[in-house]
This record gives sequence, structure tokens and C-alpha cells, in this order.
Amino acid sequence: MDSTINIRQAAIAGALCALAMAGCRAQRAAEASSARARDALAAGLDAWKRGEGPEVLARQAPAIYFSDRDWREGQKLLEYRLAGEPTSFGYAVQYTAILGLQDKAGRKHSKSVIYDVNTDSAISVARHDADS
Repeated sequence: MDSTINIRQAAIAGALCALAMAGCRAQRAAEASSARARDALAAGLDAWKRGEGPEVLARQAPAIYFSDRDWREGQKLLEYRLAGEPTSFGYAVQYTAILGLQDKAGRKHSKSVIYDVNTDSAISVARHDADS
């Protein structure tokens, strides 16, 4: 009889531990939505083109956190074009953009950049190069 009680107690304890472990697992981040990512990237680039700062995007709902070195350094965005198809990059979507820029001295140039856009709990857009 004691062995039956011990087996039953062990089974109950095991089931309770399994339930507790299932509830404690960290949730995985959802894969980024390419439509939502494209909208966020376009909203950021449009704000830059209008001469606004990235802080405007952070104050809107939903907030968009946008990081681009050229924007931070005061270059003007004259035009942009999204090129090619988006690609998945972990839990982000990558977009290639061709930027038409003007530096503080008035010199115009263009460059191709890659943006990583995450749409999980917060929307973030960051240049893919290491020092963006």
C-alpha cells in the first residue's frame, strides 16, 4: 500500500512540475510581418525626407524606433527607393533602400543601404552596417 501511495504522489508531483515548467518558458519572438515592416520603414524614411527627427516616430502610436547614422549626422534625405524583395533575417525583415542624400556642405550623393526591421513587441528600424 505504501508503494502505491508513493507512486501516486510521484506521478502527481511530476505532473505539477511539468505544468510549472511549461508556464515558465520564455515566449519566442514572433516573426516580423513584412507588410508592417515595410510600412514602418517607409514612415521613417518619409519623416526624414520631410526634415523631421527620429524622435517624432518614437512619440507616435505605435512607436517606431529608427536608427540611421546619416540621419543622426544631419544629412538630408532627398529621395529614396526600396529595391528588390524583402528577406527574412532572424526575427526581422531586411529591406534594401537606395538613398539620395545631401550632406551639410550641399554635396549630393546616393548610396545603397540595408535596413533590419523588427515588428515584434516594439517596431525598430536599424541600418544593417555595424556603425549605424
